[in-house]
Amino acid sequence: MAYTPMHLYGLILTLLVVAGIGLYSAKKIKTAGDYTVGGRRASASLVAGGIAGTVMGGAATIGTAQLAFLYGFAAWWYALGAGLGLLLLGLLYAKPLRASGLETIPQFLVTNYGRTAGPIISITSSIGIFFSIVANFLSAIPLMSVVFSVDIYQSAGVVLALSVAYVFFGGVWGVGMVGIVKTALLYVNTEQLRILQP
Repeated sequence: MAYTPMHLYGLILTLLVVAGIGLYSAKKIKTAGDYTVGGRRASASLVAGGIAGTVMGGAATIGTAQLAFLYGFAAWWYALGAGLGLLLLGLLYAKPLRASGLETIPQFLVTNYGRTAGPIISITSSIGIFFSIVANFLSAIPLMSVVFSVDIYQSAGVVLALSVAYVFFGGVWGVGMVGIVKTALLYVNTEQLRILQP
């Protein structure tokens, strides 16, 4: 199947929708609690979208496919690790965290294990977030560069701007809504590929 202008238009539309959702979500942010936990008003679909938006980034799609091509079956460790981590968070921490009234898992851990745990948790959380961002950027920047025929620096600028638009402005609302859109797009595209396979 050849790359057509429709593919380019679809990609541009998707990027605009993602940025638009982030900017729209910013209207829902009035307090820090609105940003971090959706003001405790997030629906189950928004929470599921947030989880999907976190896990199904460039690292999970393009990165895992590349690892599978290079190393075979071992590439599934990313998906397995993310799935098990989220399962453990859901089973062990979700209910106590909600009951505590705190907003983040680091706050919960400091409350339960003391202030000395704070710096360790902050550093490890920051490193994890950094690696996640880097992995997504490493897949998004070359893809953007090839599709739009721009250099790596211009591509990096666009990827950074889109990330800022939907994460920094929208918080949990932005990530959740974009996650729902990403899940729908992955499902539709997977179904189209399945139908087109001979």
